[in-house]
Amino acid sequence: MSNTSRPTRDRQLARAFGARLQGLRSERELSQLALANRSGVATTFVSALEQGRRQPSLMTIKKLAAGLGITMGDLLEGLDDDTPNGWAVSQIALVVRTMPKDQAEAAVRLVKALPERR
Repeated sequence: MSNTSRPTRDRQLARAFGARLQGLRSERELSQLALANRSGVATTFVSALEQGRRQPSLMTIKKLAAGLGITMGDLLEGLDDDTPNGWAVSQIALVVRTMPKDQAEAAVRLVKALPERR
């Protein structure tokens, strides 16, 4: 377990969840309003979640997943990674997931070419 304080980890998790939610919503070409209407959640709350300013309850996660047409597990995928770079990895994955195949392959080559820091 890392020595990162709980409030810091909570903020990081809230930001990671927000980025995941925004990425999945964007992939489906839904506005915040459309997702809010499909989920029965206020538009301002969807916005606050995406910005990492609020944390959802289990019921809200269930509603959002249903509004996106996915499972709760799909919505939470990758958010339990406590490694130091887990949050960065999930952010990169969200970006790469929406790229055309050739661009995604180029992104992978770029990341592999970065020097290792020890």
